[in-house]
Amino acid sequence: MISDYFKEVERRIKDTEIVADKSIDFREFSTTDGMLRGRLLFIDGSMLEFMEYLHEGIRLKYRFHLMDRYGLQVRQCTTP
Repeated sequence: MISDYFKEVERRIKDTEIVADKSIDFREFSTTDGMLRGRLLFIDGSMLEFMEYLHEGIRLKYRFHLMDRYGLQVRQCTTP
């Protein structure tokens, strides 16, 4: 179930000591489909913005955008 995945993501973020602040939006479209979007601010000043769309536990779309405090960026996503 997608709600179990959301709970696991939330637990892992809560249990880490390197996240200074977080903002996450979980959207459940059905018991097997959902999307999460969020922003994590790390203690070193870097920031991760992310989005995942999942269907039956498979990540169909995703975007991970990491930016350090100096503005250097790394981006990985499903768009070409």
